[in-house]
Amino acid sequence: DYADSRTLLLFHMGEAYYENAEFDVARVIYRNLLDHYPDKDYTKLVGLRLGDFLREEGKPAEALKVYRQVIEHAPLEIRLRGKLRIADVLGARPVGDDYKQAIQLYTEVTAEGHDSQVAQEALLRKALTYSQHGDFQAAIDSFEKLAADYPKGPYNRENIIQANIDDNLQALVDREF
Repeated sequence: DYADSRTLLLFHMGEAYYENAEFDVARVIYRNLLDHYPDKDYTKLVGLRLGDFLREEGKPAEALKVYRQVIEHAPLEIRLRGKLRIADVLGARPVGDDYKQAIQLYTEVTAEGHDSQVAQEALLRKALTYSQHGDFQAAIDSFEKLAADYPKGPYNRENIIQANIDDNLQALVDREF
């Protein structure tokens, strides 16, 4: 009961259990924090972890619910990470138009994140989502934008962008012939 009334103590307890790989206990503490103290900055952070736990357990609908709760009134960095995670869940669905919502979220993260690492990651994931859903020209355009906007970015240095452009060009050729 003492810990339940002390949010920062709960947060540190959850982190200690998380770091010691006692994920079940950490998950309970994180859920308690998020349910009872949803507007604290550090509960937004543990909300991301809680959503990640749910995704790993194969519960994407529950993870989406937690991620959406996290992005409400969250600091910019956490909000952007939450939007990325929501887009990842939506973009991974093999059928339907959920991937279009994912593309929109990636676009928002790119705009809000400006030149941050998160913005670069969002642009890369946007291009990969286009590829995954067969919109190869849009994928190529996104990869080229990533290469042009962030020429010294980590994805450009390792030729990840060029390899994906080549794959998408090959897919376009294969589709035509």
